[in-house]
Amino acid sequence: MIRSGSTYDQIQVEVGISRRTITRIRRDNPNLPPPVPRGKPLETRDPKKFDSVIQALSSLVPVRLIDLRLGISESTVMRIKTKYADQHPEWKTRVSSSLRWLTLQLTESMIQDIRDGSFKPSTKALALAITLDKSQLLRGKPTRISEVNSAPKINSSNEALNTLDDLEPTAGQPVAAAKN
Repeated sequence: MIRSGSTYDQIQVEVGISRRTITRIRRDNPNLPPPVPRGKPLETRDPKKFDSVIQALSSLVPVRLIDLRLGISESTVMRIKTKYADQHPEWKTRVSSSLRWLTLQLTESMIQDIRDGSFKPSTKALALAITLDKSQLLRGKPTRISEVNSAPKINSSNEALNTLDDLEPTAGQPVAAAKN
């Protein structure tokens, strides 16, 4: 495989040996061809593989599977995904829907914790803030992160809960399910 110009990743997957072993084999056999150059991006080095990566990403194949099936490192696949993400908005759909689901789950869980009197602002609130921030970034909207070093008082949390209870949810919103 080394003579045919396979990459370290391809040899690792196919033969099941470590990078260190491949390096030793190369060092002990000076007649072997040099490793595949890493200086050129995949787009110019191997356009067919690049097209395969783009096609797989467009089909929403996970990065790890692309890595295993095509023998291209995860970092290279992620670089391609990041570089060309604006040209392929469908790549963001899975992450976006996961963030929406996580935001709803965290919100419902926080409301239940407030009702039970077991709300701890240092846990779910921070996760919710990070999730909302990433969701905004994914949609291309500006975000702002502010840190507060004091925990809210239980009374203010109860007031916030009462305010939430007074709101009328719009049709189809999951908040109605949390109220039940």
